[in-house]
Amino acid sequence: MSNNKFMVREQNPPLIAMLSLLVSLLILVNTLDSTYRAVGIIALVIYATYYLYKLIWFIKNRNLDKVMELLEDSIKIADKIYPFKDIKKINIIDTILDIRKHNPLSHYIYYIKKEEKEALISSIREMTKDHDIQTRLE
Repeated sequence: MSNNKFMVREQNPPLIAMLSLLVSLLILVNTLDSTYRAVGIIALVIYATYYLYKLIWFIKNRNLDKVMELLEDSIKIADKIYPFKDIKKINIIDTILDIRKHNPLSHYIYYIKKEEKEALISSIREMTKDHDIQTRLE
């Protein structure tokens, strides 16, 4: 069986939610007493640095497409491999590809191109028909 290749894009980090948390932390630091204010400022600086890192990462990678390959026993996206035995569910809704593993915390979201959606759906159906994977492909 030949490899099927598609282009996908990673989900963007939740920058708006992170920004609102940063503002909330700033307000909290302003309301603290002087004894706890130093600890709050340190936490604010650490989180602001993390937010800037995520913002720079998003700006740098926002248009970066990755190659997704459907193999006989796994899905490979760039350098990540998702074996079918570890996948619990695959959802495609509109242009969103959602891969969930058996561990509830393992949840991966990618965006697919509209022109590749039908070919991807048929390929996933064909590749997963012999595996115990729930699929919701719309």
